[in-house]
Amino acid sequence: MIQVALAIISNKDNEVLLQHRDNNAPTNPNKWGLWGGRIEKDETPLEAVVRELKEELNIDVNKDSLTPFNT
Repeated sequence: MIQVALAIISNKDNEVLLQHRDNNAPTNPNKWGLWGGRIEKDETPLEAVVRELKEELNIDVNKDSLTPFNT
């Protein structure tokens, strides 16, 4: 089973930042989605979100500032 961690990024007006995947995306092309990705070995979901946000958006997030939830 592949495990992933995703982030919902919102501002003070509760507007949500979504990712639009273009037609060349390797998976789910031309779809809207959340930020995040696969959890690597020996990585917690929060650590994965911090890493993915750095990789995808080039932003530094402190994992203590995140509000975790599970599905």
